[in-house]
Amino acid sequence: MAEDIELKKLFSQTTSLQLQLEEANMLISIKDEELALLRQQQTKLAELKSQLDTKYAELQSLQYQVELEQNRAEGGLVREKDMEAELVDSLGIFSKYAELTQQLTHTQIQLEDAQAEIELLKNRNRQLEIFVVRIGNLESSLAEALIQNNLLQKKIEENEAAADV
Repeated sequence: MAEDIELKKLFSQTTSLQLQLEEANMLISIKDEELALLRQQQTKLAELKSQLDTKYAELQSLQYQVELEQNRAEGGLVREKDMEAELVDSLGIFSKYAELTQQLTHTQIQLEDAQAEIELLKNRNRQLEIFVVRIGNLESSLAEALIQNNLLQKKIEENEAAADV
């Protein structure tokens, strides 16, 4: 009777640990997906940063050319206005570049946090797997002990029956 209670208790614990293991695996899967998304965002931001760097270099080159043209041309008021518009555009691009750089930094921090959390979940998952193996071994030992106990009880009964005869 006590063995049945212990067996049920071990079975209940095993079931609980298996559910925890499944939950941990599901969390790891979700974090892996989040990590993949963050890596995609990081790649996209890196591409955008590269494009912005290129545009910024082009804008600096254009600014230099504008200065040369202004020195050469007299009465180039129209040109000056065009160049000012380009400079305004370049300032917009520069602010966008600063914003994207900030987003990249934020995304990198999120990625590091997600990686740390995934590592923690993996460690917890490994511990749960060890517990499940230990419980399985205990259940096996308990089953063997119950079988031996039953065999001994039968032998005792047989010996008692033989002694009564």
